[in-house]
Amino acid sequence: MAHRPSDAQIPEAQSAPCNCGERKTEPRRETQGHDFEAAPHPFTPSLPMSASIGIYVFPEVEVLDFAGPFEVFTTASRIAARRSPGTPAPFSVFSVASREGPVRTRAGLIVQPDFTFTNHPPIDLLIVPGGVVTAEQAKPEVLRWLQETSVAARITASVCTGVFLLAQGGIVRAHRVTTHWEDINDLRSQFPDYRSSSICAGLTTAST
Repeated sequence: MAHRPSDAQIPEAQSAPCNCGERKTEPRRETQGHDFEAAPHPFTPSLPMSASIGIYVFPEVEVLDFAGPFEVFTTASRIAARRSPGTPAPFSVFSVASREGPVRTRAGLIVQPDFTFTNHPPIDLLIVPGGVVTAEQAKPEVLRWLQETSVAARITASVCTGVFLLAQGGIVRAHRVTTHWEDINDLRSQFPDYRSSSICAGLTTAST
């Protein structure tokens, strides 16, 4: 039987290239030049001592984009429980979909969301992953939920092409935004009024 190492034995993870930039199915344009500056954080985000993390999942979502944040926050809670037994978990992490039923990700993995738009708990940190988001951009109910949830959340964050959904909903109009470098031209083309920068694994955050 294989032995899983403890958290203390796991070596420091190495960054892996993000492949969520292929937002569309048509041939993509090459990005000309890479002279963009990384987007600074214009605020100091804050969360309550025990925060709820809601991750939006949708058809063709990129697995890494939602599974990565899920692992980060659930691992932090597991380590906190080991170090301080009996104390409340710092994070409660769950997935949210637009409706009931399994969601097929971009790579074909089937995911069963925890909640839907109509029954999820309050969200302190809303995470919008990337993937193929074109269809989601055209859904009024998705944009409306993102708008309403981002207003109530302490922090709203997107991973890679998830920023297209936040931009479509007008949620990050006052913020500098970013995405995967392969999609930066599309972002600038669709939303020319937005301030955009490019880094490899784009993360855009907004606070309320």
